[in-house]
Amino acid sequence: MKYNLKNNLLIWSIILATTLLFMIFFIDIRLATFIQNNIDNTSLLYKIFSIITLFGSFKYIVLINIIIFSYLLFMFKKHKNDKNYKGRFYMMIYGICGEILSVIATQLLKFIFGRSRPFNFFALNDENMFTFFNFQCEYVSFPSGHSSGISALIACVLFFFKDNKYSKILILFGLLISISRIILNVHYLSDVFFGATLSTFITWYTVIYLNKVNSRLKVFDY
Repeated sequence: MKYNLKNNLLIWSIILATTLLFMIFFIDIRLATFIQNNIDNTSLLYKIFSIITLFGSFKYIVLINIIIFSYLLFMFKKHKNDKNYKGRFYMMIYGICGEILSVIATQLLKFIFGRSRPFNFFALNDENMFTFFNFQCEYVSFPSGHSSGISALIACVLFFFKDNKYSKILILFGLLISISRIILNVHYLSDVFFGATLSTFITWYTVIYLNKVNSRLKVFDY
């Protein structure tokens, strides 16, 4: 919580931008071409990741949020006198606000950049990778909504279960969902990387900001 985000934001922004541009110009097409030529949609690997990727869809993310929040609400009533528990519970609420903001940001960027999906790029030999302000299904590759959604959920949950052994399993599951988008050739590596990074930042920053606001206004007692 004491991490000074403002002083480090410029440095991290430069690192992010450099990494992103490197992926776009030197990795994305090469990796997508390799997958296109070597992973058949009838292969076992493809079928496995086709199932895994479903858990990153919007309806499943919402369902998981409802289940987790219901559980936390039940536990909150059980531990209502435990200030440490109450604090983490409200962090989860802030995190959900961050998730919502990350979804809005992701969808807005999809429309702005209008990036052609890998399968569309190969099918049409589409050299215009970015069409800008295009919301057709084939042109909403950047950033990845699945990796954004699952990363925001993980970032949110980690504020509550930060010391829980299951956190590592959750992170691994999130990575598998993100990787599935690349294996299925519906997203480039940079789409997945930026989607995950953006949503994690938005969620964490929202939690930190709302926690500071509450410290001043004392809306919640914890």
